[in-house]
Amino acid sequence: HALGRPGARTGLAALALAVMVLSELGVGYVLKRSALALPFVLAALPVMFTLDGAALKTGDVLHIVAAGTVVDNNSTDKLTIKLYVGTEEIVATGAVDVADNDVWYIDAWVVVRDVGVNGKLAACGVQALGVPGTVTAKPFSKAQATEDLSDEVTVQVTATWSAKHEDNEVKLDHLIVERIPA
Repeated sequence: HALGRPGARTGLAALALAVMVLSELGVGYVLKRSALALPFVLAALPVMFTLDGAALKTGDVLHIVAAGTVVDNNSTDKLTIKLYVGTEEIVATGAVDVADNDVWYIDAWVVVRDVGVNGKLAACGVQALGVPGTVTAKPFSKAQATEDLSDEVTVQVTATWSAKHEDNEVKLDHLIVERIPA
């Protein structure tokens, strides 16, 4: 049984999605090469994972990898990328003055410490945003937080630009979610 299924689009007209490849793995789905244009507003990418929270067990680990590329940017506009599990922000990159073809990468290990309506999550991993080959991956640790794990739980990535401009574009190349049973 697959870990989750792709969720509904957010419906934001400013976002364009072209999923070229969607393949099911034994423990989840991999989304590759999704072209996303994200102007200024904090917007959830229209591709997200929906997990069956009720199927999660205490001690399960979610390994989440998300990566993408800056397609185009305007002047000194800054970009911030965030990863969420449910409503909980797992990690955010710093706001970076990016250039065309810069990359972003998040590799997060999320531990389910308790389940149900008062579920508990903790996480660690690395995040990076900058020039390919030279950007420094920065470790992070997320203290235990409460999240409702009794029903559907989304895994999503958001992007925020510091200024609105038609040239500000970023794409999601990979979103991989793997459940490692306790």
